[in-house]
Amino acid sequence: MKSDPSDRERSTTDGSTIIPNLDFRLGCQVAAGLLYQDRFFLIPWYLVLIAAGLWENALHNPHITTNLYLRLIERCIQLLFLYFFGRRWVRKLSSNTIPLLSIKQLILTFSIGLAFWFMFAVPLAVSITTLPESTKLLALCALLPATVLSLRYYFYFFPAAAGANSIQEILRLARQFTLHHRFLVLRILLAPLAVMLFLISLTLIPAPDGRIAFLVYLTAFWRGIFWVGTSYLSMGFVLTLLSESEWRSLNFDPYRKARLATLVAQAPGWIVTLSRTRIAVITILVSLLLWFGNGIRVITAPPTPDIQVVSMEASGNKFELELALSDPEFEFRGFMPQQFFLAGENREQISSFPVKIKVDKQSDSQSIAEHRKSANLHLTFETNRAAEDLIKLKDLYLWYLRFRVALLNTQEIDIYPQPIETPG
Repeated sequence: MKSDPSDRERSTTDGSTIIPNLDFRLGCQVAAGLLYQDRFFLIPWYLVLIAAGLWENALHNPHITTNLYLRLIERCIQLLFLYFFGRRWVRKLSSNTIPLLSIKQLILTFSIGLAFWFMFAVPLAVSITTLPESTKLLALCALLPATVLSLRYYFYFFPAAAGANSIQEILRLARQFTLHHRFLVLRILLAPLAVMLFLISLTLIPAPDGRIAFLVYLTAFWRGIFWVGTSYLSMGFVLTLLSESEWRSLNFDPYRKARLATLVAQAPGWIVTLSRTRIAVITILVSLLLWFGNGIRVITAPPTPDIQVVSMEASGNKFELELALSDPEFEFRGFMPQQFFLAGENREQISSFPVKIKVDKQSDSQSIAEHRKSANLHLTFETNRAAEDLIKLKDLYLWYLRFRVALLNTQEIDIYPQPIETPG
């Protein structure tokens, strides 16, 4: 039986902002109704939301700086959607005529949204730099307060869209929702995350290493589900948890019961079912199993290109290997040169991953640009034995992840004297 919003309206008589009693199913039904009514509004917006992810895939392993800019662009698009989505429903529910675009409210939305984004982006960016490990650890520790604050003020978009005049007021009103319902945000995040992970893991089954371009772009398409799903679920719970006094103070439709009942009646049942916490948890567990299976296939599958050994050189504990690669079918999609290493037949370690990678002997690179059918790869390894001992091995193999690529003929290794270091 569907929930009646009027039953919950009577639960608050003291004029407080938020209804203390949470009806999770009702919130999901209202969210699904909002989504159904917005289906035509959402189609173009969804394509815009996934644009940055599609662009990233087109660039093929972009530089970390480029990736950071793409993430910032993606965040700005998300905040733009969040503002217009929230403002659109404030206008629909309001008894007054209010403009769709308010520069002040848009700036407030962006200010808070970007502040939260930088709270995560800066520590993560620091963690992949060459700074001391203690600095990286300190940066990662900063993610904990960032997570707490982002969950605490998760509903900031609604007060901003509804016309709150300052950041302090927006945060105060946003805090009311999580103050009374501490785990609501986590439950909101769960269902969209589950659906997104399941579709991505399912999509990657034919080629989990990303060698099929269409599947890679399709996974980028599914990424928009998380932002859209959490946005609509958040609005659904905002509309059901607002107290009657707060609803009236916003000059919303006086016929609240009828308005929410209409949304509940229009809610597609399958969306409501997917929003249930139990279903979301099961879906995530299934997704993790699929991810695990895909991961096993990635590390045991052969690399995409055909690999021929061109030359081998050794000096001291340095071993240099030149490879000729040909990949006319997949054009190096999903290929990661940094995953090569040297080991025995049973993976007895001779070296770790390459300390230096050069494509066509031009510059250091961790990947080969897409749309190429061939390339020369120069790898430099640090081995755990001297060159003179290396050539005595009968089972020196080149490995790629857990796939044995080639047996290296140690008698063909050219040995050069180790340079003598002179004091500066």
